[in-house]
Amino acid sequence: MIGRGREPLVFKLRRMGREPILRPVPDHPWKAAAVFNCAAIYSDGLFHVWYRATDKPFCLGLERPVEEHKYTSSIGYAVSTDGIHFKRYNAPILVGETSQEMWGGGGSTHHPLGWPLLHDLYRVWREGLV
Repeated sequence: MIGRGREPLVFKLRRMGREPILRPVPDHPWKAAAVFNCAAIYSDGLFHVWYRATDKPFCLGLERPVEEHKYTSSIGYAVSTDGIHFKRYNAPILVGETSQEMWGGGGSTHHPLGWPLLHDLYRVWREGLV
């Protein structure tokens, strides 16, 4: 991890408890089944987190798509002042739209990769198969 002055920023993380900070939200279909693969940035007193979420459970290890295992991956955004209690947006900031992103066979990757500010904007990459 690199700080603003390009000096290495080293710190030790410790688990705050046994429960996850972000969980699926059954009332919001796009993040009803799973929440994972977070990318986080701390800037100007706020923790910014981008995370992957799915609308349905997924099944890994299938050799080909199976209709009942299709799901959609989305990227959500949350913000916190303490890094534990997050305000989450109700709508995703990005939704998978292509066929490989809607299949639970392990054929898609959809992870938010955060990066520091550039010209007062956050850059967020999403990796996926094309």
